Amino acid sequence: MSMAGDVWFGFSWVLNQLPKLSPIKRFPDLAALADRHSDELPGVDVFVTTVDPVDEPILYTVNTILSILAADYPVDRYACYLSDDGGTLVHYEAMVWRSPSSPSCGCPSTGSTASSRGRRRATSR
Repeated sequence: MSMAGDVWFGFSWVLNQLPKLSPIKRFPDLAALADRHSDELPGVDVFVTTVDPVDEPILYTVNTILSILAADYPVDRYACYLSDDGGTLVHYEAMVWRSPSSPSCGCPSTGSTASSRGRRRATSR
C-alpha cells in the first residue's frame, strides 16, 4: 500500500513540475494600458516608516524613497511619505540634501511639505 502511495505522489509531483519547465512569459504593453486606463488608476500613497538611523541606515531609507518615487505611475495619483517615528532631523536633512541631485525624481517639491497633490513628494512627519 505504501508503494502505491509513493508512486502516486511521485507521479503527481512530476505533473506539478511540467508547467514549470516551460513558463509563459507575458509582457504588458504599458503604453496601451496608459492610453486606455490612465483615468481609472487609483491614487496610491506609500508610507515609509523609520525609527532609528543607527538600526536603519539613512542611505537605505533615502534609496527606498527614491526607488518608490521612480515608479512609472501618473504623478498626480502617487505620493510617498516618510514617517520618522524617532523624530530625528537626520532623515529630513538627508532627504532635502538628496532630492535636488536625484535624476530619478523629476519633482522640485521632494523634501518639502507641499500641499499640492499634483507633484511627487517625500515629506517627513
